[in-house]
Amino acid sequence: MRKVIFFFIVVFGLIACSKQQEDVNQPESAEKIIGNWILQDIHNDTFSYNKTNVQAQDRQGITFKNGGKLVETKNSGFCATPPITYAQYDGEWILNQKDLTIQSAFWGGKMMVKYEILELTKNKLSLKLISSN
Repeated sequence: MRKVIFFFIVVFGLIACSKQQEDVNQPESAEKIIGNWILQDIHNDTFSYNKTNVQAQDRQGITFKNGGKLVETKNSGFCATPPITYAQYDGEWILNQKDLTIQSAFWGGKMMVKYEILELTKNKLSLKLISSN
């Protein structure tokens, strides 16, 4: 009887650990983030995006693709005063629970930015800047 109980404890323990590992590597929110997002507002260190059907061309936005790939539409030069010229830069993204890391090119080289996801719904994405380099 003790062997049977011990066996079930081990089996359920392994199942629980494997489920936790799946959650870290494949968060449910990964599916929600795939698509085109247009920047709507920046307030302090919080960036608010709305989902759209088309990739941003003439304003700041991010297109998250499957497989951790992305395209960012952002300033094509160092000057951020109007009129702003935009360009698209390829990059990669990693989502780990509520942390989003984006690595991409920009007009001055490459950069890595880390965000905390404050809100992620079908149509809204709100990110708080944690760090950038």
